[in-house]
Amino acid sequence: MRPIFPAFTVLLGLLIGPAEAASLSGCVLGNELFRQSRFEAAEIAWQETLAVAPSSACALLGLSRIDQLHFRRRSARDHIAAAYRLAPRDPEVVLAYSEMVSEPNARRILLQNLLVLTGDPSARDRLLLEDRLAGRRPALVSPYTRYSLKLEHFHPLDSTPAGLVLKVSVNGSKPLRLVLDSGADGIVLNACAAGNIDLEPLVEGALGGTGSRESVPAHLMLARSLEIGDFRMENLLIRAAASNLVGGADGIIGTNVFQAFLLRVDAGVRILELMPFPEPAALVGSDPWMAYDAPAAPVRRLGHLLLLPARVDNRAGGYFLLDTGAAFSSVSSGIAGASSPGSVFLRGARGALDGTFRLQPVTFDFAGQKLVDSHPVAFNLEPISRQEGVEISGMIGFSLLGRSVVTINYRDGVVEFNRR
Repeated sequence: MRPIFPAFTVLLGLLIGPAEAASLSGCVLGNELFRQSRFEAAEIAWQETLAVAPSSACALLGLSRIDQLHFRRRSARDHIAAAYRLAPRDPEVVLAYSEMVSEPNARRILLQNLLVLTGDPSARDRLLLEDRLAGRRPALVSPYTRYSLKLEHFHPLDSTPAGLVLKVSVNGSKPLRLVLDSGADGIVLNACAAGNIDLEPLVEGALGGTGSRESVPAHLMLARSLEIGDFRMENLLIRAAASNLVGGADGIIGTNVFQAFLLRVDAGVRILELMPFPEPAALVGSDPWMAYDAPAAPVRRLGHLLLLPARVDNRAGGYFLLDTGAAFSSVSSGIAGASSPGSVFLRGARGALDGTFRLQPVTFDFAGQKLVDSHPVAFNLEPISRQEGVEISGMIGFSLLGRSVVTINYRDGVVEFNRR
């Protein structure tokens, strides 16, 4: 086993003890590798740290993050629980553990502890949200069976489709047109659409995403019901934006709303097919598959985001967001090839994207499957990389996904593309 930062570790060892020094230097290394999206190297660094410092809570926290990336839910929960036993007053550990605990009272106690430790207003908001939810969680109330939900093409600017739209009724409202967005978390409504629905206010918050503006203010609300044809859920959290974010639609709906099913998005025939798994876990809670431990798979999950390891034109590689809500696929400016003359105006959730320009056609290679995008763009992805805490090399958008049948398996961590 090779030493981690040997000279630095020896110096620290003289000051704080060898185990503490190994833990600190190993965790610093692991965190930096994780930020660079070098996930395998980060896992090795944290494992080596535990080998020499078994009581390293930060290494256990890091391994829990790796487990979540690989859809290893039980292992992630075990690692963060072990970290909490070692460091019950570490705010980062307490917050991570609160997000993995499903029992409402236990989660509330953890959030109370976090508030005492940090005084952070966000901790106060989390605790207030728990109180106002009073144990209510998203739940499927229609049968757990197969559904074929009709989609429409999204035309925000001209006759060229830039995405797909679902018609959704919230609390019995007239159908809302929501853009199907695999890069979004849950449901976000434009201010006008939310103002016409009787939603229960919970807490104030903000929206992240791409764009040059600061975070957009939003209210977190609770919807009693959501209906799409015969498909019905209850107790859905909805973010009501303080402005109208999505032109040509009423808002967006993340594919993770349907994560208890195997999803099949067919833009050609405009159908979202939901297929039940043979052995479903409980269909209640923010992550219905918490009890299921999936094997490692090419796709990585970072919160609600799905990251695909890919190479561009057989040269540069990295992790790309699967984003059906993005009109175009994109590559970070740092790995972009030759550009076509002129820039292109694109908007994200937080306004216009800076320095966006068109690229020549590029070939994305996903685990040996090559897909050509004729209309990609490039822009600076550093802000969203900082926001998400990992290096993101681009996005796979509708310009490519609209020509494929895309299957998303949130349980096992698999995304498949089939050309039409």
